[in-house]
Amino acid sequence: MKILIIGGGNMGLTYGRSFVRSHITSRLDLRLLARSPERVPALALHDIGTVWGHPSECVPGADLLILAVKPQDSPALFESLRGLVQPQQVVLSIMAGVRIDTLREALGTPKIIRAMPNLPAQIGMGMTAFTSTDAVTRAEPGTGAEPAQHHRQDGVRGGRIGY
Repeated sequence: MKILIIGGGNMGLTYGRSFVRSHITSRLDLRLLARSPERVPALALHDIGTVWGHPSECVPGADLLILAVKPQDSPALFESLRGLVQPQQVVLSIMAGVRIDTLREALGTPKIIRAMPNLPAQIGMGMTAFTSTDAVTRAEPGTGAEPAQHHRQDGVRGGRIGY
């Protein structure tokens, strides 16, 4: 599975390290998108995957896109991703307060998962509740039916809570 982590801060790096360490993906299939091309060398020092500086270089080939940026940076992120996210790609957002409807409209894609995994992801224990759009099936990357299940024990699919 080709995973793109957008955001190279604490959570993005936590996910990247965990996925490689747990063999969910390899360094070859893990991609990280730096905030800017100038940040690529610093992020590459972590040696957990290929680091990119422009979304157009790395978004098209990803199966799962993890949005691990601060919520206040979401408008700029959405603008940079506009037209790049394809309908078959699954987008997993861990941005606090950014609603599924906002993500779906801004990215133009139906497969959205929203989760708040901060502490469980950082300590490698616990579980994270998540909700998703109806377009996401249990077999999609990021839903718990694939090997990432031990990273996030299981999902609790929400109804119309709007997150």
